[in-house]
Amino acid sequence: MANRKIEKWPIDTKLIIEMMKERGLSIRRLAKNPLVDRNERTLREYLKEGYMPPNILKGVAEVLKIDHVVLLDDLGIIAHH
Repeated sequence: MANRKIEKWPIDTKLIIEMMKERGLSIRRLAKNPLVDRNERTLREYLKEGYMPPNILKGVAEVLKIDHVVLLDDLGIIAHH
């Protein structure tokens, strides 16, 4: 099961990091939140590659108290459709 492909959406990494800073959240604290529930390394990889599974993105958005659509990278979505 570890090799199966999962759906990932393009994200605006800079905006997510900026919002984390505004709210005083580190990647470690965000990863430990039950709404995100991923280890720090996985979350860093998602931010680095610029893609995140929808369920994780929605959890991150909920922790940041913002609509998940705002965190999507509009150019990436257009390019993938």
